[in-house]
Amino acid sequence: MKYVKQHFVTGMKVSLPDVLNRMEDGIAAACSAAVEGIGSVTTGDTPAAGIRDGKLCLTLPRGEPGPQGDSGEGLSDNAKALLLSLLASPLLRSAFRASPEALAMVQDPRPSGSYYTKRFMQALGSANVYTHGAACNMSKNAGFTQVIGAGDYLADVEKMTMFIGRSYADAIRPSQLHALEKAHENGAYIVLVDPRLNNSIAFADEWLPINPGTDLALVLAMSHVLVDRGLYDKKFVAEQAIGFDEWAATLGQYTPEWAAEITGLKAIDIERIAVKFAECAPAACIEPSWRGAYGCSYANSGETARAVACFNGLLGCWNQKGGALWDLKLESADARFAQSPSLICTWAQANLQVLSYAREQLFTASVASDIMDVRCGKETVAVLTGAADEAGQTLYYLTLFNSKGTQTGQIEFKTRQVIDFGFTGDSDMLWSLSLDTSSVVPISYISTYKADGSPTSSIENNTQVIERVYVTSDTIFASGTNNLFSYNYFGEKQGEALIYGWKPEVSSIGDSTLELAYVPRGSAVSLEAAKLFSNDLAERIFYLPQNTFAVAVTQNQFYAYTPNAVMTYQLSGELVKTTKLDYTLTAAKQLSDTLAACWDKEGKCYLMQLN
Repeated sequence: MKYVKQHFVTGMKVSLPDVLNRMEDGIAAACSAAVEGIGSVTTGDTPAAGIRDGKLCLTLPRGEPGPQGDSGEGLSDNAKALLLSLLASPLLRSAFRASPEALAMVQDPRPSGSYYTKRFMQALGSANVYTHGAACNMSKNAGFTQVIGAGDYLADVEKMTMFIGRSYADAIRPSQLHALEKAHENGAYIVLVDPRLNNSIAFADEWLPINPGTDLALVLAMSHVLVDRGLYDKKFVAEQAIGFDEWAATLGQYTPEWAAEITGLKAIDIERIAVKFAECAPAACIEPSWRGAYGCSYANSGETARAVACFNGLLGCWNQKGGALWDLKLESADARFAQSPSLICTWAQANLQVLSYAREQLFTASVASDIMDVRCGKETVAVLTGAADEAGQTLYYLTLFNSKGTQTGQIEFKTRQVIDFGFTGDSDMLWSLSLDTSSVVPISYISTYKADGSPTSSIENNTQVIERVYVTSDTIFASGTNNLFSYNYFGEKQGEALIYGWKPEVSSIGDSTLELAYVPRGSAVSLEAAKLFSNDLAERIFYLPQNTFAVAVTQNQFYAYTPNAVMTYQLSGELVKTTKLDYTLTAAKQLSDTLAACWDKEGKCYLMQLN
């Protein structure tokens, strides 16, 4: 990261036009200005297309997208009508004969679009392919870049985080739900700023029902409080800021009372939230959000992004633990890894490399969008990607490759969020855990597939959300919010156990055996007890030593970690031994059935052999 200083730039005054439904107007203006072959472009309720004075004249449909369905069903009725009128008329033929380069197309954001759209337009003789970025995240990225020199960052949730118009529980980064839940259980104060009461409220402490399109006023008012009271990080500003004095001088007019009239929030709440941010800094930040809040090209989109970045600068939270971390592109040294007993996978961005244990490179592959996660089986690799559809919802895909690099199948999750996936032992039987939140009641699905992606079984649960899945050679275990279930491979339930108030912590999976350890939900500092389950789902309770902060389990032993000792137990509950330590542990993580990593208070890491 080459960025050195925070750029505080004097912002525009807040304007309050009706910012909803402005995208159609922006598209019309861009088309009319950019392409000579287009005559009048308007927006309205009735789509139309025709030739007047030798020019293509369009009426763009204004309205909300229709319900999502199978491929081709995601367009509104107006958009479908416009598309059909174009295909049924001589417009394209006329434009092509006159000048192929006068043709342009907006690229479908899904994986297929990024490839076939360009090929199609090149075949017609035009290079005019436009992405969804201008109507998606460009304003946000540009605003961030003006202030911090980077188009995005990550929120390392620890003490306090504010989400503006973004909900991890509503199809936006569902893979982060467990991290958000854990942060909340560990005491992080999480604030949701959203006109709607979104589903992330389950992990939040406070909801601010702000008026749509007024986020900029809120952020400026909170910045006013920090500067006016001297609660900002003066050392960071002095060493890392440019233009702070000029920017701060403009904040005098943006009081909480001023913002309250605009946002619909109470001035006392705006002031209270700002002060709490200062108390939690630098382990606090405003999360960067996505399209829905201020990434779209609304009025004030770029200014809102700039204001958010400046506010984080006042907290001094850049690249601080619990604060705002740079979302840098992965270098080769930062590649992620996955392995099975026969394959090793490494990936960065959209590039995948697969190796054998003999260090032979089996194949490399590139996919259409950044890779979210990878799992490898005996001879099959599953790659998880996501792409936004026309309505801005994330569509998830599992793309399957054999060990020669040939794509053998692809699984599309149309209305579901992929929570987890994997292979059964050293085999090529794939399973997935997904969540459908398109209806009032969330539905969890556990599905199994062959190596080509064809489904073999499906388990549906609408009574509770399934959080984790554990698969042996003959049984599927599903850990929900209230119960632990076991199923056979035909999807038939074999047993269940009550786990309400407990969460899955560590597991050990054998060929046909499972050992699963639960700890109480909400245990942030010390663990008082643990529950163990095996294949038969019989419950065993371990009452843990004082100051236990982590546990581990293998096929034949259970471990409790305290700052100065590690206790080893038989799975029946008998204490085997106590290992005293000459250093003080602060954290521990089980890596496998044979190895655990531990860290002392100085940050030094130790590897401990299990069994």
